[in-house]
Amino acid sequence: MEKLRRFSRQRQMVLDVVKNRTKHPTADKVYEILKKDHPEISLGTVYRNLNLLSEMGEISRVETSSVKDHFDGNQHPHAHFVCRKCGGVFDLNLDISQLLQSAKGVEGSFQVEDCKVLVQGVCEDCLKKEE
Repeated sequence: MEKLRRFSRQRQMVLDVVKNRTKHPTADKVYEILKKDHPEISLGTVYRNLNLLSEMGEISRVETSSVKDHFDGNQHPHAHFVCRKCGGVFDLNLDISQLLQSAKGVEGSFQVEDCKVLVQGVCEDCLKKEE
């Protein structure tokens, strides 16, 4: 676990890329961004650090129906929208606070510890391209 706590320069670079993007990059996109200024970085290093940062709770993994996961630097509870055309992942301004408090189901009440809301459809840019 000590290995997880120490931040290497490369881990900080990966974290900065994810935290400074609103479009929830994939590992390939993070690699593409970093490779421009740091040609020595490997795709394996990017994947390893994304996985560690996710395990540490510094970033979130957004699992979609696509093969590639996306990563999110926003750690506040929020919903995501996934475009079925371009595969983009976007934050949704959707109030999920009631879901996070406590839930009542058919079998009784529950203490909610995590909530992932994923809405799918077509984003504004893709809709414009269809017109």
